[in-house]
Amino acid sequence: MKTIYTRITMLLKGLVTLLFVGGSMTLSAQTVETIVFSDDFSGVNLSGGNPATTYTIVKQTGVGDEATDPSTTTTIDMLRIPNRKGTGFWGRNGVFGILSVYSAPFNGTLSALSVDSVVWTFNLRQNYNSTLSGFNDVQNAVGAILLADNASYATANGYAVVYGETALGKLYRLVKFENGINENTKLTTLATGTVSPTDGRDYMSFRVVYVKSSNTWIFKGRFDGPNTGGAFADPKTGTFGYSISAVNADLVNTPMTHFGFFQNYSGNIDKIMWVDNYTVATYHQDLGTSLNGNNQPLPYSTRINQNGITVQTTAAVATLFNSAGNTIQQVNINGEAQLNLSQKGFYLLKIEMSNGETAIEKVLF
Repeated sequence: MKTIYTRITMLLKGLVTLLFVGGSMTLSAQTVETIVFSDDFSGVNLSGGNPATTYTIVKQTGVGDEATDPSTTTTIDMLRIPNRKGTGFWGRNGVFGILSVYSAPFNGTLSALSVDSVVWTFNLRQNYNSTLSGFNDVQNAVGAILLADNASYATANGYAVVYGETALGKLYRLVKFENGINENTKLTTLATGTVSPTDGRDYMSFRVVYVKSSNTWIFKGRFDGPNTGGAFADPKTGTFGYSISAVNADLVNTPMTHFGFFQNYSGNIDKIMWVDNYTVATYHQDLGTSLNGNNQPLPYSTRINQNGITVQTTAAVATLFNSAGNTIQQVNINGEAQLNLSQKGFYLLKIEMSNGETAIEKVLF
């Protein structure tokens, strides 16, 4: 065994023992979770969260009177963002918080993170029955901005979960936005969820995962209930209806400074969006092992897709283990090979190169 590479793609809880040809090696992998920020919006006047933060209201009034301020109250324990209805009225209404309040080890520059992954979980819904038309002026849309490099609808760059654009129907998307989030053309879709099962006013839970080692984004969504009789479920627990992954590194070197929530509104009807149970957590692997990684370029690449894991490299053997250390699948690689998975979960991938080098990678599917 000439060289051993270790790289974290995602988290593996507990202890895993791998048996290698010619001997054994114990890899002890313990997940360390840090809640760097959370807000259940039970505070008053947009003040609360842990660590404590005070949100700044950001409005853009195109035509008509200014919208009522977004608010949090102890009555509903949610963030509520209203529009300003009126014939021909349109504008944008929302709030921004600053990422500097987040606890360590969070870093607003994704490439500078000292952790393996960042996970956002939250609830979101809105009360407009028709398809939301989009982010242009005089259109309708909602968004939860995970990361932005400033608090401007017209100039910010970042990542968000959004709902809006007529051609796309009643669905939520994970997007990258550049030079603002006030035009449909400024948004690039990274992952698209399924269409809302009822009328678009559904109670929804979302989970977004960013994996630093591969710049992979995983977008998960869940229908919690309909407009009538529905309620938010805890977004930190339970299963999700879909899990879509994409790779994007366009903004990982951009220092991000803000997060927020807003709606784009128009028309003579009350439109309201609600956000609840917003949590940001970081994860890293505490490896109880004598193996040491290195900084040289890896001789392979991996990509998570809807069917499993694609591995690209020259002649090699890839073996996939589950969290109990049992072999799930083994394939020979000569350029590219696919390891198919039918169940979501944590796995360990071992790649044995033809020159004797071995790589070990933790994978969340």
